[in-house]
Amino acid sequence: MMVLNDHFAYRPAGSSVNNMHANNERRSRLSKFFGLAAAASIILIVFICASMIGGEKDAFAASSPTANQSVEIVMGDTLWSIAGQHVHKGQDVREYINELKKLNGLKSNILQEGQVLLLP
Repeated sequence: MMVLNDHFAYRPAGSSVNNMHANNERRSRLSKFFGLAAAASIILIVFICASMIGGEKDAFAASSPTANQSVEIVMGDTLWSIAGQHVHKGQDVREYINELKKLNGLKSNILQEGQVLLLP
């Protein structure tokens, strides 16, 4: 059975204006919730993409602070003394010397005063 409500519109018998108002409030709350969830998801995706694009360079720069450093050879310097001063913590000095020679294209252990070596 249909009855005439306060606004002159028909509604099912047994339903009230309060129930319709409550349904509208629920829809409004759900819309706000899903809107906020969508906005948070978009922000999260943007941050993840930004970290994937630029984060890798920063991570490598922080892990090897000596990547762009060099040393000028002075009288008395040897590969062993240079390696001893610049070797990474926990790394074997002989391994560091091999990397030093490979990076600088050295065929022997002989160094010349004024020579500049890149450090690994």
